[in-house]
Amino acid sequence: MINSPILIICYNRPAEFFKLFKKIEKLKKRKIFIFQDGKKNQDIEWEKLNFFLKEQKDKLNINIKFSKKNLGCKNGVIFAINWFFKHNPQGIILEDDCLPSSSFFKYCDKLLTKYKNNKKIKVISGYTFMNDYKKSFSYTFTKHIEVWGWATWRNVWKKYDPKMTSWKKKGFEVLKKRFNENSYLINQYKNMFELTFQKKIDTWDHQFVYYIWKTNGLAITPKVNLVHNIGFNIRATHTKIKNNFLQKKSNLIKFPLKHPKKIKEDKIISTKMDKVITEKYLIKQKKNKNYINKILEKFFLN
Repeated sequence: MINSPILIICYNRPAEFFKLFKKIEKLKKRKIFIFQDGKKNQDIEWEKLNFFLKEQKDKLNINIKFSKKNLGCKNGVIFAINWFFKHNPQGIILEDDCLPSSSFFKYCDKLLTKYKNNKKIKVISGYTFMNDYKKSFSYTFTKHIEVWGWATWRNVWKKYDPKMTSWKKKGFEVLKKRFNENSYLINQYKNMFELTFQKKIDTWDHQFVYYIWKTNGLAITPKVNLVHNIGFNIRATHTKIKNNFLQKKSNLIKFPLKHPKKIKEDKIISTKMDKVITEKYLIKQKKNKNYINKILEKFFLN
């Protein structure tokens, strides 16, 4: 089993970063890559984090990249991941507000090795809102792409298309196939992806999700949540309001992992996840479209 390298993407949240770095610093025999986006204006918090990172740059297992200008939520993350995969064939990716349990790293290592030659599987997620979905296996295969602590391979990322080139011709058919008869989610994703295509939303992950659905790929979803998002606060870009439903505590997953017998979508779990989201955020709030759009963007594709 390989000790997979780790990429941390950060900007100006030293409090969250220090908690994550303290956990990762304890890991042995791992290469750590850190990307800090450039600051927009005078920013004491950015300066504080930048000063700390410069003190770490001479450590043997740490590689740090500083952007000279602010690239933003979309281009900054894309730049960081491109840089990461220039040096590594596979790896674990964490933004600075994603605090994983100690078992998350071994979980990623095991599955990156096990499925490295499987073209169907595109991403290994550490986060899930369906905490303990009563399966005998340690994880399952779904269409839910969660990037609050995740892992993938270079050969998956190199096919990522930030321009969503096929969206106009194939987009609606992709969504109909993904959500079947769930018109709520079809319409919400259609609206979000269209805004992303038009460059009106500054994000990178809508495009990644679309690419996986377009290619009929699968995500690995753990049985228990392994990553606690600690970034719901005023300094966040998308998650400024606390959300008890989304902010699941991280758990330990048991080893050895119990693997599913077949590599295919668990449609029962995928449908349950869609149903939970629809009932919790759409039906109850359908009169307030602005609220729905904000929740969906924050929930699915942050």
